[in-house]
Amino acid sequence: MKIPVFLSRSPVRALLVFAAISPLAAQTPAPLPKAVVEKPIPGKLKNGERPWQELPEAEVEKIRAALPDKAQATPAKPRKLLVFYRTDGFPHASIPHWNKCIELLGQKTGAYTVTLTQNYDDLLPDKLKEYDALFFNNTCRMKTPEPVKAAVQDFVKSGKGWVGNHGAGDSWHDWPEGKEMLGCKFVCHPFGAIQIKVDDPESPLTAVFGGKSFPHRDEIYAFTDPYSREKLRVLLSIDYPNSPEVAKSEETLRKRAAAPEAKDRDREFLAAVRADKDYALAWIRPWEKGRVFYCALGHSAEVTFDPAMVKFYLAGIQYAIGDLKAADGAVATGPDRPGAD
Repeated sequence: MKIPVFLSRSPVRALLVFAAISPLAAQTPAPLPKAVVEKPIPGKLKNGERPWQELPEAEVEKIRAALPDKAQATPAKPRKLLVFYRTDGFPHASIPHWNKCIELLGQKTGAYTVTLTQNYDDLLPDKLKEYDALFFNNTCRMKTPEPVKAAVQDFVKSGKGWVGNHGAGDSWHDWPEGKEMLGCKFVCHPFGAIQIKVDDPESPLTAVFGGKSFPHRDEIYAFTDPYSREKLRVLLSIDYPNSPEVAKSEETLRKRAAAPEAKDRDREFLAAVRADKDYALAWIRPWEKGRVFYCALGHSAEVTFDPAMVKFYLAGIQYAIGDLKAADGAVATGPDRPGAD
């Protein structure tokens, strides 16, 4: 099967459904359930928010089936998580699934309670002081007001947490400190079918994967600076030697950039081809007194039906909140890094 190279933010392509394959699902022939997403994606209101519809109960039940029974760590106290799901750029159709998944995950496990918002005012200091961590749900190309930038930085640096899924990696192209905290700059999403390597098998965050690589299919992001293993503790990355479609997509990017009819965008996307073949997918890092967890997986709503991925996200949230202790110092690139063969 030929995997398409996703290089645009086309709404048509955005509504394609990807079948995510988890380590648990890979043990049986049955695939994960397919998601039914809202079509068309709702347009912006005057205040920049989108009037997403309530998720149908049939979709909620698919999410419930993937939830773990308990939290990985016992909360030190009642925790509050603010889920911010505004997007000033590309709107992911999976946003309502992720909102419901993170909400139900906290309810069932008792790890935290959730407040959902699209309002920038809720990211100002007088509101943020109520919360232990932020979860940015597919927040692409944010037009973040300056007071909010300062508030988010102060919040995390003071000892709180920040979590981002998929599109959150494409949030801040105009904010160097935001990109530095996140740990990357999004280039494009050229890959689809991949094998995922567990880079830090000793981490409690990756315990659900049992140290084994596994297949996955989604819209896979590629990043450039400030991404560096000198700054981040990478948890998951593309198992490059066992992901042949990635090399094919790299060659497609090279050809498009070299073509006589190449556009500036084609040449910009060439930055996605990493000479070191180090395509990271999830990482953690300390940010002064606070903690950051980012995972690039989650374009498709089906990821919220995947028990392994949902449990991985729960571990990431609990790390960011401060209840799940984990080594988060950077591990330098090299053949002996955790997870290397």
